[in-house]
Amino acid sequence: MSPHGLGCSLALWPVNASPERGHGESPLHKLFQAEPVGRGKYSRLSAKSERVWNSIRERLCSARSASRLSQEAFASRLGVSARSLRDWEKGYDLPALGRLIAWARLLGFRLIVVASEGVLGDPGENVVEGESYEKSELRRLVAPLRIRRRQRSLSQTDMGLLLGVDRVTLASWERASHSPTVENLLAYVGRVRCRLDLEPIEP
Repeated sequence: MSPHGLGCSLALWPVNASPERGHGESPLHKLFQAEPVGRGKYSRLSAKSERVWNSIRERLCSARSASRLSQEAFASRLGVSARSLRDWEKGYDLPALGRLIAWARLLGFRLIVVASEGVLGDPGENVVEGESYEKSELRRLVAPLRIRRRQRSLSQTDMGLLLGVDRVTLASWERASHSPTVENLLAYVGRVRCRLDLEPIEP
């Protein structure tokens, strides 16, 4: 049956237009551009995310060396194999987010989200009594990302499309009920025009 038999019609729209907005750019047009893929060891990361990650891992590697702990000794404290730590430090692989949070903590650092106006979020915010350190850190990291997403008028579905996940998955990250991968976190932070960094944990 043809579309006309159903009382419908077909129409073509330019890829950068929407029926509601005419022939101008859609809200996601600029954000939905494919970011350049990293040319280094992380083919899954954009070039920008790769630079951010390399900065973080190099700082952690330098801090571990400055502490005079061998890879074997530090890996034992972290609860991973020396090979895993070596692969992370050399840039051969990415740790799980929980491992990254613990890695940074053992060296006296925490992950932060940085925007042009400075560090976003407060270490004392969104703390739930009895919650694990990893969970509270995840909650602290995703809180400003959720706010920035809303400020950019992006729904969870919109952001999910940009990150290659569905709305349910994104919602679980923003509730801190599930952890994104380091790759996903770097991408989300970049999409809201921020960057991931480290800061020393105050005694």
